[in-house]
Amino acid sequence: MSQAMGPCIVEQAIIIAVNPQNYTCTVTTTKSDRTIPDLPFCVPTLHSRDKRGGGLNFMPDVGDVVYIF
Repeated sequence: MSQAMGPCIVEQAIIIAVNPQNYTCTVTTTKSDRTIPDLPFCVPTLHSRDKRGGGLNFMPDVGDVVYIF
């Protein structure tokens, strides 16, 4: 059984750049003022039984507030 490396830290950040080709964004954290480049974001997708797929496809906007952990 593996052990946790430490507690999960959740931090608020603001998106300062978006790369739609790679599904990544650059954020600046509001408390520690760190800039984190090329942070991937997920797009929720649901697949139907007939394999046509479905779901959401979105991009965050510059200025959006996000939470990272």
